[in-house]
Amino acid sequence: ENALFSNMARPDGVLETDESLGDVEFKRVKREWNQVYGHVKKSGKTALLEKGLKYKPIALSPRELSYLAGRKVTKEEICNAYGQSLALYDKDANRANADNATYIFMRDTISPRHRRQEQKINEQLLPRYDERLFCAFESCVPEDKEFKHKVRIESVDKIITRNDARQEIGKEDVEGGDTLYIDSRLIPLGTTPEEEVEEVSGKIAELVKEKLCLK
Repeated sequence: ENALFSNMARPDGVLETDESLGDVEFKRVKREWNQVYGHVKKSGKTALLEKGLKYKPIALSPRELSYLAGRKVTKEEICNAYGQSLALYDKDANRANADNATYIFMRDTISPRHRRQEQKINEQLLPRYDERLFCAFESCVPEDKEFKHKVRIESVDKIITRNDARQEIGKEDVEGGDTLYIDSRLIPLGTTPEEEVEEVSGKIAELVKEKLCLK
């Protein structure tokens, strides 16, 4: 099938002749034809025919092509029956599609099966040994890192500090990172613009005095 579809979903054709060919002549023509034209990459070459040979192209019927194309539908039905996505088996799927397919498969197919197994083990098996025992599987659903990163960014200076966000990703604290800042002006929460102006003005005045040797 792969060779068939790579060759535009049809065999090349047949060689016909009204003359009779002996075994030796037949094998020679067949061997030479395959050597020169017997591969997809060799298609497009001009054929030189002899002994009354004629090239007759052959194409598959629409019914035959629809049968082969129907195998893709069968593949989709099998994947759906087992709660899987075609992206898990698509060699052309990118990283984002593959990760998303894995996440959905674990969340909607594997995790519910784990929950059912937990229930049966806790209801029917563990009580036979000790009522204090219980079964709980670790979550098989991979973390949605992109979503967590988005939430972390949107939460900084609103409900968490910058150091809180840095600690979640294993980074060290930074100076001033434990203070919440207002988004519009990026000033410490609890201060006013007037206080900030006065502080900056004082620092400028001190610097000017120092430069003029007035201090």
